[in-house]
Amino acid sequence: MAIKTVNKQENGGVEAEHFEVFVDNNFHYMDEDYRYKAGEFLNYDEALTEAKRIVGPFVHCPRQMIRSTLMSMPRSSTPRSIASAISSEPRCAQDG
Repeated sequence: MAIKTVNKQENGGVEAEHFEVFVDNNFHYMDEDYRYKAGEFLNYDEALTEAKRIVGPFVHCPRQMIRSTLMSMPRSSTPRSIASAISSEPRCAQDG
C-alpha cells in the first residue's frame, strides 16, 4: 500500500496537488506491474481513509477466517473483491 503525492499542471499553469492510493501484490511487492491504483483523492485524509478501508479487514479478521475465505475464492479475484469478501464476515467487523 502506498499513498503518493502528485502535482498536476491544471489549466492556466496552476499546480493542483492530489493523492493517489496504490495497492501492491504481496507476492510481487517490488514489481509495479502487479500494482493497481485504488483511486485519486483531493486530500490526504481521504486517501488515508481509502487505504484503511482496503487494509482494515485483513487487520481485524482472524487468520483462519482470512485463509478460508481466500481458499473459497477464484484465483482471478481482485484485491478489492477479496477485501470486500473478508469484510463481509461478521467476525471481521471493524470497530470504526
